[in-house]
Amino acid sequence: MQKSKFFIFDCSNAANCCDKKEYNEANVREKTSIIIHNLFCKKCRDYSAKNSKLTQLIKKARIKGCTSEEKRNIKERLKQEISKQKSSSN
Repeated sequence: MQKSKFFIFDCSNAANCCDKKEYNEANVREKTSIIIHNLFCKKCRDYSAKNSKLTQLIKKARIKGCTSEEKRNIKERLKQEISKQKSSSN
């Protein structure tokens, strides 16, 4: 007979649920499970605390990602630099 893992599950699943919870992607069962798991597991409790702190710091820093256009420009410049280096080494 298999053990029921309704609330308590292994640490890799707990980490995944913790990440989902940080980005508001976890359902009620996952949120409840991570809370209960963290009561018994110090490592996961520490991971959750650090994950929350990291999320708060990123929000506070107002980090903005690159637009698609900026990404294309960066890739093109990298390709150009790589081809220059290849041609100069020959």
